[in-house]
Amino acid sequence: MQGTVGVAAAPLRPRLQNRLRTVASAGRPAVAVVAAPPAPPSTLPLPPARERTPGSLTGDEDPWTDPRWVGVKWTVYRDVAYDLTAFMDRHPAGSFLLRLAIGRDCTALFESYHLRPEVAVSRLRMLPVLQDFPVHAVPRAPRPNDSEIYNAIRDRVRTEVFAGNEATGAHRSGSEGAAATILGYAAASYTLYATNPGLMSGLLLGLGGAWCGLTVQHCGNHGAMSTKAWVNEAMGAMDDLIGGSSLAWRYHHQVSHHIHCNDELDEDVVSAFPLLRFDPRLPRHWYHRYQAAYMWAAFPLLQLAFQVGDMQALITGRTAGATMYGATTAERASVILGKLAHYGLLLALPWALHGGQAALTGAAAYSVVQSIVLASTFAVSHNVPETKPLDAGPTADNLLGDADERDWGLHQILTSASWGGVVGNFFTGGLNLQVEHHLFPAISFVHYPAIAAIVRDECAKRGVQYSQYNDLPTIIGRFIRYMSEVGVAEQPLPRGNSRAADLARLLCAQDIAAAPALRTHFMSSRPAKRRATSATMSAAVSDVIDNADFERIDGELRAYDERRETVIKRSRDIQKMSKMAIFSLHRGAEAEAEQRLASAKKAAEELLPLIKDNPTLRPGSYSNAIEEYAEALAFRCYLNEGRLIKQGEVELAEVEEYLGGVLDFTGELGRLAIAQATRRDEAAVQKARDLVEAIMGQFLQFDLRNGSLRKKFDALKYTLKKLEDTLYDLSRMEAGLRTKPEDIPEPEAGGGGNDDD
Repeated sequence: MQGTVGVAAAPLRPRLQNRLRTVASAGRPAVAVVAAPPAPPSTLPLPPARERTPGSLTGDEDPWTDPRWVGVKWTVYRDVAYDLTAFMDRHPAGSFLLRLAIGRDCTALFESYHLRPEVAVSRLRMLPVLQDFPVHAVPRAPRPNDSEIYNAIRDRVRTEVFAGNEATGAHRSGSEGAAATILGYAAASYTLYATNPGLMSGLLLGLGGAWCGLTVQHCGNHGAMSTKAWVNEAMGAMDDLIGGSSLAWRYHHQVSHHIHCNDELDEDVVSAFPLLRFDPRLPRHWYHRYQAAYMWAAFPLLQLAFQVGDMQALITGRTAGATMYGATTAERASVILGKLAHYGLLLALPWALHGGQAALTGAAAYSVVQSIVLASTFAVSHNVPETKPLDAGPTADNLLGDADERDWGLHQILTSASWGGVVGNFFTGGLNLQVEHHLFPAISFVHYPAIAAIVRDECAKRGVQYSQYNDLPTIIGRFIRYMSEVGVAEQPLPRGNSRAADLARLLCAQDIAAAPALRTHFMSSRPAKRRATSATMSAAVSDVIDNADFERIDGELRAYDERRETVIKRSRDIQKMSKMAIFSLHRGAEAEAEQRLASAKKAAEELLPLIKDNPTLRPGSYSNAIEEYAEALAFRCYLNEGRLIKQGEVELAEVEEYLGGVLDFTGELGRLAIAQATRRDEAAVQKARDLVEAIMGQFLQFDLRNGSLRKKFDALKYTLKKLEDTLYDLSRMEAGLRTKPEDIPEPEAGGGGNDDD
């Protein structure tokens, strides 16, 4: 099949190149070439993960070369350019993290790293705004704060895990003991290695290096090891000692992988290709059918790959997936100094003390063991069927659809897989709970088990896939089977008119020369860029198209977008107030809950005129907020009157919003019942269970098709089962039993006792 595609695509290449040259000579932007894309072939290589293409913009359109901006530490947040210069030394988490934002759209980094976005945004908006900055030229980043599920999870994490103490850094605290244990083991293993280098001591040191890589350096470089920036930076520098580069790692891992997990811009998807095919979207070669076996011979080379990649990053100023725009001279020097320190400790010192053979044997054992542990641990997190578009399902719909329409929080959940629990969390620095780590990379890993319960609950309420494996052997086994399956799988076609699909189709035509020139357009998709494109239309096109009419449409669309942003922002406030009201009701703070419900109602009523004038703005953020408000009212009604609230009592809610709120209310009822069960209040639990069963009986009358109500109804079944299990456990405790009847073994055939007794 590969040969067939190559033959079919080759004749298209000259035509596309000629068209690109024609467009360029006419003064039009290169994007015009996509007006007549080639027919989609049967295989689609992924586009190269570039943030921008040097030379694809000219003059004052290119902020990376325009003299006005070259010396400015600029960043873009939600279509506004800011100057970070004055804030570099005042950033609470340290300048080494803030520098990641320089020269790019920092929206995804900014919003995923701050547990209190309202505080961070207020500080950001105090910085100087860069007027006349070509924001449209900067590739647009995802926007986590627009994700409903991410906001819901984050709000609960703040209230239930940290109880407001995140303001004092509670979310970055708690891992000091783990760090001391890990560093203690690393120091002890190196002492053994330095005094007696060889196979066994190298193996033990390799385990220590891998442990540091998974935990101390990883959390430090995320700014999650301590409330003190210098501690995080020092812990992050452990990456240099164990053989990597903390500078290259921060840019590759945080700017590329964390923001674009498993999508067309995640360099980790293609980093091992063509040797290994981790993703069905990559071209397939004959030898990939055997990759599940030979990958174990490739994994020991990971340490060598680190060395090559780090030096390439130092020379080119670009690591895999991200340009290091903000890297300082001192940071670049740290790459060299780190290599000298690493090889001095690993090779030079043992060689001088014990000879070359012992040193080389120990160093080889260290590199092989560390590489295998790191490679296998990292690979399983995002390379199982649930996290890739191997089969039809939510992940395939997400990854093969339009990149502009992706929900960032949902994307992180769908493309990550978790395994194990507290023990795995300790030994991997939280990387076993990969879903939670991707949602909250700047939170200390010791909090991930508590956060995982919230994430699972919110996913269950919405019917969202949450990938969880029992332990490491189980997920490794599934990873091996996945590698066999993806080694022979056909390539899926990108769907619709997404930016990723357009670029992939162009690359499929083998017009690699044209693709870089179009990269900026595909990955920015900003209104200003589209206006610039229409402004350069030729006179011939203007004769057949009424430009004024399209300008009017453009103005209407931008006005609609502004109204939509208003609805999204205020709806988030409504949802937050409603959630906080529910939290207050759980704590018995009725006055506080009433105040928050009043604030939510006021905000919802203020939006109503805008919603009535623009009915298409109701679905989505506003409806979700009203559902949350209805849920809070239903919970209050049950606590005060012991009944289910009627639709007419939720004045702001339409029918589906009321029903959605009722279904969500059953989840709160389940949590309340669990709290009552701890007080041995069996009657209260029974009452909650009876109401949930009655609600289920009513919903069984409805013909719920696939949608949010159907997903929430499925979660209702889980709540009912949980309540029934709770009642059963209470009855066993009441009877003084310690085992379930099914746990009592049946008597063996032929009798269970002694006839002589």
